[in-house]
Amino acid sequence: MDSIGLIADTPAAAGSRHASSSAAPGHNSSGTLTRMGSGTWVVKLTATQVSSAAGVAGSSVDAATALALAADAGRDSLEPGKNSGAVLASAFEHILQQTRQHDVHLLDQQEQQLLRAMQALPSTARSLLLRLLLRKRRWYSLAGLSYSEVPDVPTAAAQLRAAGLVCWSSDADADLDSLLPELPAVMLKAVLAKVLPRKHPAMVSSSSSGTATGGPEGKAALVSSIQSNACRARLHSALTGAAGDWLMVLPAVLDTFVRLQHIYFLNQGQDLGMFLAVDRGALRYPTYCVTRARAVFSSRQCLLEYEEALQLAAQVDQALEDDNTDLAWHLLQPALTALHGGSHKRIVWDEEHGAVMPNPPSQQQQQASTPPLQHQHHTQPQQAAHQQQRQAQVQHSQTAALLDIQSPRHRSPSSNSFTHHCSRISRSRSRSPSPSSNSPDGGSDSEGLADSATSCSNSYSSRGVSRSSTLSSSGARRLSRRTPAPPSVIRTRAAAAAEAMAGNTAEQPDLAAQLEVPSVKGQVYKADEFGAAAAAQAPTASTAAAAPPLFLARFCACWVHCSLGTVAVSLLEKQKRWSDAVDLLRVLLGGNACVGRRGEWWERLAINLEHQGLPEQALEAAESALADSWVRGGDLLGLQRRCLRLGKPPRRWRRPSWSAQAEWEPRERAVTGRPLNCNTGSKSRFYGLDGSQVTVEELALQHYASEAGGAWQGLHSEGGVWATLFGLLLWDVLFMGVPDVFRSPFQVAPLDLDSDAFYPARMEQLDRQLTRIADGEAGDILSSTWAAHQGTMCRGVNWQRFSQDQLLDICQCVGGLGLAAVLRLMAEDHAGATGGLPDLLLWRTSDLTAKVVEVKGPRDRLSNQQRFWLAHMANSNIQVEVCKIREPSSTSRK
Repeated sequence: MDSIGLIADTPAAAGSRHASSSAAPGHNSSGTLTRMGSGTWVVKLTATQVSSAAGVAGSSVDAATALALAADAGRDSLEPGKNSGAVLASAFEHILQQTRQHDVHLLDQQEQQLLRAMQALPSTARSLLLRLLLRKRRWYSLAGLSYSEVPDVPTAAAQLRAAGLVCWSSDADADLDSLLPELPAVMLKAVLAKVLPRKHPAMVSSSSSGTATGGPEGKAALVSSIQSNACRARLHSALTGAAGDWLMVLPAVLDTFVRLQHIYFLNQGQDLGMFLAVDRGALRYPTYCVTRARAVFSSRQCLLEYEEALQLAAQVDQALEDDNTDLAWHLLQPALTALHGGSHKRIVWDEEHGAVMPNPPSQQQQQASTPPLQHQHHTQPQQAAHQQQRQAQVQHSQTAALLDIQSPRHRSPSSNSFTHHCSRISRSRSRSPSPSSNSPDGGSDSEGLADSATSCSNSYSSRGVSRSSTLSSSGARRLSRRTPAPPSVIRTRAAAAAEAMAGNTAEQPDLAAQLEVPSVKGQVYKADEFGAAAAAQAPTASTAAAAPPLFLARFCACWVHCSLGTVAVSLLEKQKRWSDAVDLLRVLLGGNACVGRRGEWWERLAINLEHQGLPEQALEAAESALADSWVRGGDLLGLQRRCLRLGKPPRRWRRPSWSAQAEWEPRERAVTGRPLNCNTGSKSRFYGLDGSQVTVEELALQHYASEAGGAWQGLHSEGGVWATLFGLLLWDVLFMGVPDVFRSPFQVAPLDLDSDAFYPARMEQLDRQLTRIADGEAGDILSSTWAAHQGTMCRGVNWQRFSQDQLLDICQCVGGLGLAAVLRLMAEDHAGATGGLPDLLLWRTSDLTAKVVEVKGPRDRLSNQQRFWLAHMANSNIQVEVCKIREPSSTSRK
């Protein structure tokens, strides 16, 4: 609970402090609100306010008593949700302060001037402006605006007009064409009546067509009639007489405000209204330490490119939702141009955790492409030697993987053991080179399984508790921290890279010089708070050279372009343009962005080559994918199975050492049900055991709950229950202090959760917590977290769907070893491991056993990611099963 403090701003009470009772962070409209550290809000009372309180109590009341009376008088306004205007004003000042401190180099002169003008507004005018900026419309009726913190709306609106922040409908340069569609149909008809004579053909037409009904077609007809028959001067007069005064926030002001919020939240789905939601108690965010060690965007150009790419992605998404593939393909062209220009090859991040480049381009590719844009002090022999060493390691890994497939060699008996294979699942991520996707959306890329070939490399270190051995405090193995590698220096500039590839090579040195210092170069700041902050925070050559952390590297245009490239591949495949899809996939695989999708790209490449009738090339592509350390989980398993299918004699004479593991099949149980529909491509539905209409999962739950099925309790949750257990059991680790992962108070997970940086940054704490879970302390941890944080938002945690008693039973029945093994894999590869979890989780308290079940309908089959999870859980001492729902055979129906 936040605390509120009241401070008297008077000489007599300068040393007095009165802390009110611990209330939610409200705000006193009669004083100045200040944030004093985490969880503390201070309201400063002026001398007039203290004197007023003293006058009420009597002249003999001292300053401390007067201050107490002032606190009592303002307590109602400090309650959550009772003073939204003060909350917005304080939140706006907070965001401005953070931007001034960390990101002022991202704002140009005009934006800084607009923000200064907003700060200089009277409090009521600023409150009105903030209210309008949070609304979705463009024009607002002055008579229809009413807010408790703005007692005189016309005066406040006039102040906004004088400051040049809003436009009135009566202004000579007002955009009336944008105002007319927002007017009600009745008001439009009144405007038309003032513009045209009653017997004018347009008036007769509007009356006979019933345009006053307010429908979209009627409003469009009225707007068209007004625009075609009224001059501007007459329209101004008619609007004022029929509709009154309307005002609009200027587009430049709105764009600046949106950019300010984007810089602060890094999430286009959040805005200043989050402060209001928290103040009203509608949302509860977890408690953590907000730290900003570096800027996300090194320059304004990077920010603009990223915003443009996000806007492009939104347009493509809307076109696909409208089933307009032609428009979607047209919109994708700028992204494809940037990709072909090689912008996605230049994205890098710091290598603190020992990452190396995954697929270094060949010498021919390097000579054909634009040379990397590097800073002069990083082109040293040590850096070049380090790059060569990393390339040699990757080439050796690829060669070893291919030899394991193509060359006959001796295999030890233990190399075929399923346990040995699963114990290496997902560890390759510690030596992976590129950033992992983190969709703020929480969307996640498809990633997952293990070492690409068992003999590929024997030099990796195991991380924490081994999944192939007993998981306990005595058997936990730690990963020794590796010496951080020197950071790479190539800057992320998608559009500039594309231009460099397409432009004259003679212009490249100038481009390199431009990119070398991604600061606010060329801008002159005034000697005010923004200017001082700009001079202090403008990136220097040394800070510009430092690459961002892995989890921040995705905030660039080329990362978004690679996601759009995946969409383009899908469109090409739908049109059966296999050759074009293959070319684009090779372009995507040649870069360093969206590496969580590399397994998907490799698999699509092999499939499309098969469609072209090139099985040998498809096999070679699948074999090459096995040496890519970013190919994991179901993607790796699918490619291994494809290699086995395509690599039969005479193409390949020797079976690889991992063939037995790749061909493993889980136990299957058949359940016969009465179908409601038998259509391919539609969700199968059946009659349940009680006669109700159910899905295949519900039918399977009914079967397992029966005595014949084993009398199990169960949930159809897929990954929901595991995500909830992950959040509850690892809560303290999730929200521990790590630089740059929490950049605002409104996050439900750290920014690095879906990246390879998550596990190494918390390795010691994660290993300690997983060891406690393996030793049987999961119930105590869950109960403690539930008591302390119930109702607080956390990614994956569903407080309503699962009860505490259910989760405690699940922890007890699954067992510490199995639970710790599942959570470890989710911690090591959260983005890739959250998909494909089994449909059902069953448990039985009578004998403390648990089982996971993947349910399949009559025409369904297991995906590779589902096979991967079943294999991992089977290796973690958890019972696994596939429940196949079958339709009655034609013979049994007779």
